[in-house]
Amino acid sequence: MNYFYFVGIDVAKLSFDATILNFEEKEIAYSQFDNNDKGIKKMLKWVKSFKIKLTETLFCAENMGIYVSEIACLSVEQKFNLTLSCPLMIKKS
Repeated sequence: MNYFYFVGIDVAKLSFDATILNFEEKEIAYSQFDNNDKGIKKMLKWVKSFKIKLTETLFCAENMGIYVSEIACLSVEQKFNLTLSCPLMIKKS
């Protein structure tokens, strides 16, 4: 599948940062959200506010164990594409 947008998610215990990029790797927007159910749904609404379809977007997050479990579960429930990557691989790339 080809994606037109990417949302990079930097996960922490209480919050996460999200940056929207287009397919040309140009930053569209940045924001911070609470790392809970409400914060994740707020992020999805924020992404959609830029007229971005979730089906055309790949969400990428660090695999930070229990700190990404809420996002992982909601990705299935809310039907958005999420990939989890090893933090060391992200750092070295």
